[in-house]
Amino acid sequence: MVTATGRVSQPGDEGVTVCDATARFDLDNDQAPVWINYTGGDSVWSTAVTGAAVYVQGHFRWLNSINGFASTCPPATDTEGCVVRKGVGAIDPQTGRALSWNPPKPAQISGEQFLATQTGLWIASDSRLIAGEDRRGLTFMPLP
Repeated sequence: MVTATGRVSQPGDEGVTVCDATARFDLDNDQAPVWINYTGGDSVWSTAVTGAAVYVQGHFRWLNSINGFASTCPPATDTEGCVVRKGVGAIDPQTGRALSWNPPKPAQISGEQFLATQTGLWIASDSRLIAGEDRRGLTFMPLP
């Protein structure tokens, strides 16, 4: 798994970039990512991978947003649509699409640390609130 910040591809750019996105690569094929999940122009700082999900954290506002730099997020009408995810989200490791897990937290500079354990996910960030609860920058989220 790769997460990245940088400049989102613009019309006329050559090749595929993984800027402001999360991507999965197949180690048997170093040419192209299996999938890329774009944020629409906001940074992704960290990732943690479990069997059920790829957890991402940054100062992003959306996942599944292929609309380009600082784009808006139209309401999702299907599994391909952009979805609101503020600062933290989960991506299906097979399809690359956002999962329903959505404990919103303010997307400030955000966090750069995750720790996935067998019982849950530790999230360290500069956000005081996570999922509407005062966590003062550190929270434990039980995994499904």
